[in-house]
Amino acid sequence: MENEFNKIWSNYFFKKNTILVENGKEAIFHSLVALQSKKVALPTYTCHRILQACINAEVTPYIIDCGLDLQIDISKIPEEVDTVIVPHMFGIQANIKPLYKKFKIIEDCSQCIGLPNLGKYSNIVIASTGPTKWLNAGENKEKGG
Repeated sequence: MENEFNKIWSNYFFKKNTILVENGKEAIFHSLVALQSKKVALPTYTCHRILQACINAEVTPYIIDCGLDLQIDISKIPEEVDTVIVPHMFGIQANIKPLYKKFKIIEDCSQCIGLPNLGKYSNIVIASTGPTKWLNAGENKEKGG
């Protein structure tokens, strides 16, 4: 069943591989390590676990203001950043296409399952399915969360 799940999610997010991890914080941590990130931009308004994952991965976090749409303000991302974490808050899809060729992108799709082209302009997609997400599949990977 896990292989079938991985195949479906890989296709949905335009990715070659999918893995299940314990939770979203672990997914962000492993993504930062896999991308060899050093300086990471993340929005002011997001789950605190994203910042915890950055600290655990020993990267330098750059906390970036959000625009009126509650998404990361891409115009305020400094040039020295190598990776940007983009959560699509409240189901509002952030415009990440302009960032794709300039930075490594970790796209957090936990609050926007069902929007078009998720994963198309990112290096890595994470999608937590915990009890507070749009797609609630449990609390840990053994239960699908």
